[in-house]
Amino acid sequence: MYGRLRVSKPLPSAGRNGFEEAGLIERESPVEVSRPAEWNFRAVLVTGMMRSGTTLVANFLNSQPGCVVYADLLRSLFAEAEGLGVLDLSRVLTERERNVLCSSLAAEGWRMGLESLGEIPRGEVESWFDLYRLALKSLDKSGNAQVLGTKITREYRYSSQLLDHGARLIFCVRDPRDVLLSSKNRFSNYDLFAYADSWKKSVRLAEGLTMHKNCELVLFEQLLNDGTRPAVIDRLSRLLGVALDSDSESLMLRSGIAVMSNTSFGDVSKPFDPQAGFRWKRHLDEIEVVFASHFLGSEIEKLGLERHKPDTSGLRGLRRGYFTYRVKRRMKDLLLAAYRRAFGSDK
Repeated sequence: MYGRLRVSKPLPSAGRNGFEEAGLIERESPVEVSRPAEWNFRAVLVTGMMRSGTTLVANFLNSQPGCVVYADLLRSLFAEAEGLGVLDLSRVLTERERNVLCSSLAAEGWRMGLESLGEIPRGEVESWFDLYRLALKSLDKSGNAQVLGTKITREYRYSSQLLDHGARLIFCVRDPRDVLLSSKNRFSNYDLFAYADSWKKSVRLAEGLTMHKNCELVLFEQLLNDGTRPAVIDRLSRLLGVALDSDSESLMLRSGIAVMSNTSFGDVSKPFDPQAGFRWKRHLDEIEVVFASHFLGSEIEKLGLERHKPDTSGLRGLRRGYFTYRVKRRMKDLLLAAYRRAFGSDK
């Protein structure tokens, strides 16, 4: 079971997995936590595996009145915290940790043309979460935004704690066959086994996070479909507490740049363009499609996506290679866990 749910009707054959059909599943309202009066906004983090529609979701949210959501911002805040060994977002930071985090954030703001990130008063920063919320607040140039957030792919380490602190989490998931095909043509460090394993782990993490009322999963294929998109947008509206307009003709970033401006899909001509989905059907013989259809078939089925049975005659070498990769990965994880227990515990 994915999420804390009350099912009023039998689920459709597509399965639940965090993607409710309109009217079929009722969810409790997102939980609120106490916060200073000057922080009268909801923080949101859009995350998920790369090539899963995170940029599209961030751009869509940023196009809405009362919402400011940047793509690929505040990365340094998360990365430096992990590097410093800050595992508890609520604990009081040391002077060095505060200086490193604030300086890194200021440098990122300078690169992005957001000088406000360097003007955060360090005297108001006691914990990592203080700095996170102050950084988001600095992005609100109008002073009346209801939702402030960022999109950061594969930000899994701190997701649970952010949820517990009242932040909203939108976790994007896409058909692994398309994720692998798209990644191969996008990233120089692409490795079939590593990316497939990463996708599988991200879906498992997403399943656990949906137990929290402040988390919503967005299936990329449902967002592109005219029939299922309204239900997805409605869930996001309830999560964020704002009305969201999905009319593609009116989706413009507040700066005047079209929503499609920073998409990496070269042949997509409009928001929610169906051409961005189910591309694997045109590449049935590609190794990515064959591999994902066979080794990730159960996950594909759970998500309610179309199952494809590939030709298994050439799977012997893939099976051996994947097994070897997983053994090596497991050994590396065990060594890393042992190192962290010995040297990397939170201060």
